[in-house]
Amino acid sequence: MRTIFKAVFVTFCLSTAVPALAIAEQPENRESAYGRHDYTAALRLLRPLAEHGDAPAQYNLGVMLRDGQGVPQDLAGAAMWFRKAAQQGLTDLQYNLGAMLLFGQGVPQDPAAAERLFRGAAAQGMALAQL
Repeated sequence: MRTIFKAVFVTFCLSTAVPALAIAEQPENRESAYGRHDYTAALRLLRPLAEHGDAPAQYNLGVMLRDGQGVPQDLAGAAMWFRKAAQQGLTDLQYNLGAMLLFGQGVPQDPAAAERLFRGAAAQGMALAQL
């Protein structure tokens, strides 16, 4: 009986999550919500993508948390999402996370780690990191 219940539960969860992801994956939906400053809708669309490893969604969610857009400001949460996206090679994220590490915003201050991230961003051509 438990096996049947688990199978039904998993099937239900997957059937409700997949359509939400399909809607959120449409860039015009998430960009349009963010552009309209409808942060509630943007958050609803970005969170599932970020949780599934979408680096641009992780970046945008980090910005919303860093700046307190539609959510309470959460520098530690922003740093977490920035770190996830930076690990996937997003140049902007390497720079942003580097700045947070340099100044200790939401993370312990770590100038050496910040320098590594800045160098990585510069190596990928980010002009601001090359200064």
